[in-house]
Amino acid sequence: MLETVGKTARNLYPSLNIKLKNQNFHENKIDLSGEKRLGLIFGCSITNQEMREGQGFPHDSVVADIHDFFEHIGEDSELLVTYDSNPDGEHAMAAYRSPYWSEYVLGFMYDAERKLKTGGDFSASDWHAEITWDRNVHVIHQCVVADRAQTLETDDRTFRFQRGERFVAVNNFKFPESVFNEVCEDAGFAVGNRVSNNTIQLQHLTRQ
Repeated sequence: MLETVGKTARNLYPSLNIKLKNQNFHENKIDLSGEKRLGLIFGCSITNQEMREGQGFPHDSVVADIHDFFEHIGEDSELLVTYDSNPDGEHAMAAYRSPYWSEYVLGFMYDAERKLKTGGDFSASDWHAEITWDRNVHVIHQCVVADRAQTLETDDRTFRFQRGERFVAVNNFKFPESVFNEVCEDAGFAVGNRVSNNTIQLQHLTRQ
C-alpha cells in the first residue's frame, strides 16, 4: 500500500521529493525533514479503537492517538484529519454488510486456526460475523460469534468457547462533531475549519 501511494504521489507531483517510511505512528517518534509540515490522517487508528461491547467511549485512547501524530510533525505544523460522523446506525451498518467485511472479520479466526491450533475441535468455519450499533458510544462493533461449543488447544494453553460466545474484531466509530471537537481540544489542539462530504468530515487542527 505504501509503495502504491508513493508511486501515485510521484506521478501526480513529480517536483516533490517523496520519501516513504514504514513505521508505527504510536511507537517511536518518526524523524521528518522540513520546517513546515502538514499531516494528513485519513481515519486509521483514530477511528478504530479497541473496546469491548458495553464499554464506555475510549476518550483517553482517542486523545492519545491524536496527540501522537503531532509529536511526529512538530509544534508549528498543521494536521488534517478525516472522520465519519454518520448518526444513522442502520445507514452506517449497510456499508459493513458486504462480503468483504465479513470475510475480513472472520479472517482472524482462520488465522487462529492456522497459526495456533495444535489440538481440540476448534474450527474457524463454525463462527459467523455480526455487526451491532451502540449509539451511546457512537460505534459499530464488528463481532465474531461461535456457532457451537468448541476447544482450541495450543502448545501451552487450552481455550474453551461456548455456543454464542462473541468477540469484537473491529470497531468503527461515527463521531458526532461535538465529540470529535472535544477530544481534539483535550489533546491540546485548536479546531479550525471543517469541510463535510455527506457524513465524512475533513477537520483542520493546529496547536493551541
